[in-house]
Amino acid sequence: MSNEVTMIGTLTRAAKNRAYRAIENVHLAFYQKGGLRDMIAAVDAAQQKISEHVFGLAVYAAKQALNPKDARELFANMCEYAEGKYKEEHAVENLADALPVWRVYKSNILRGVKLGLKPPEYETEYDFRKAVMEKVRAQLPASEPSATPIERKSEGSAGPVQLDEIEQWLGATGVHDKLRMLLAQVILSVEYIKRGSVPKVEAVLRRAVDELAPSVDHRRVAA
Repeated sequence: MSNEVTMIGTLTRAAKNRAYRAIENVHLAFYQKGGLRDMIAAVDAAQQKISEHVFGLAVYAAKQALNPKDARELFANMCEYAEGKYKEEHAVENLADALPVWRVYKSNILRGVKLGLKPPEYETEYDFRKAVMEKVRAQLPASEPSATPIERKSEGSAGPVQLDEIEQWLGATGVHDKLRMLLAQVILSVEYIKRGSVPKVEAVLRRAVDELAPSVDHRRVAA
């Protein structure tokens, strides 16, 4: 601590002014109307609104079917029909590229239903997703951390890494529920980037890290 105090005490007036202006500018950019804080809130609201459309199909299927197995099959069939119509109407070949959020919500809902959760018992997709993560976390072994999906693939697991595998693995971390789904998308995208795209992807990730910095509790990171 004494070394830190000494270093701070040796700052020139110009360095101090520059440092203070920097943090004040970040404050203004974060709290101003339409700034980063408002943008984050808008994104959260938009995600919840979008997710309710997919979740509504799961609720409908559960209410129409006689048992959970039939409900899961009905939901999957409705999704398959919707995907086919969407591809036809919008001339889309790869739905994952054209509408990535659809796959994320669909995958998480199917996993929750397979785990025995009933969509009509939850008010929102977000509540359902939290319940899924809690159930997944409870099923993980407590003795040692599980291998990452990428590690499991390298150890000989069959098939490519799936989005729900990554999100399930993230369920054992401290990543916030609202961020876990997006982070899973990022990890999957980086895993399968096109050849020659590394410099571009690196630049995107660096910008993301820089923009996230004001929201990070650096005391916990340092610890």
